Amino acid sequence: MNLAVRLAFALIFLAISMPAFAEIKIPERPNPPRLVNDFAGILSPSYIAQMEHSLRLYADSTSNEIAIITIKGLDDYPAIEYAYTIGDAWGIGRKGKDNGVVILIAPNDRKLAIAPGRGLTGALPDITCKQIIRRDFSPQFKAGNYEAGISQGVSSIINSIQGEFSADPTSAEGDPLVTLLIMFFIFFLLFFLMYRIAKRSKSFTTVNQRGWRDQYPSSRGDGGIWWFPTGGGDFDNNRGGGGGSSWGGFGGGGFDGGGASGDW
Repeated sequence: MNLAVRLAFALIFLAISMPAFAEIKIPERPNPPRLVNDFAGILSPSYIAQMEHSLRLYADSTSNEIAIITIKGLDDYPAIEYAYTIGDAWGIGRKGKDNGVVILIAPNDRKLAIAPGRGLTGALPDITCKQIIRRDFSPQFKAGNYEAGISQGVSSIINSIQGEFSADPTSAEGDPLVTLLIMFFIFFLLFFLMYRIAKRSKSFTTVNQRGWRDQYPSSRGDGGIWWFPTGGGDFDNNRGGGGGSSWGGFGGGGFDGGGASGDW
């Protein structure tokens, strides 16, 4: 297939898909805010509590906010666009820093995405996000180990932000010309989305409160910032999930490019 035909097909696909992309409906932001939001019901309450506790301590220490969000399915929307939309609408990250990260997991579609805010795209370039998905998330998810995959992936994300993990440049795949075309269309699509979203009110968020406002028990673990739970353990039954953290909730956003998506 020559380049002109490829380009024509890409333009047709883009024209058909744009109206749907502009109408992505997402869960309403939890109140009070939470960093672990298991709308798909794939994580145990004890794991949620421990991970929430650890991520809040990490946010307290660094100001970086990593949000884990599971949804049942994407309704045919691209995983990375869905993640950007949630990151912006919820304001994940600190105000003025845009230093949030959205980890979106859709088990019914077997797809996931890592989307960093503008303030972290340098520390989490696309190739690094893709390699973390391939190396940490996907193998565990294929085996049905969602909690282990999330723990490994979050650890690699934090190590990358700290400069302790970087992707192997030789792992990049694909024809450079095709990659350039894809990047061009993604840029054009993002520009279109930003224009549409700017004209729309925030009424695109879906309010489906049943099951989404549950409060999970707070953990009693030591909450080491670099340790993430794999399930099990002894936990309190207190409400809130903060575990003594001073994390105050979302206030940033700035998700307009970068990151990667994948499947398992």
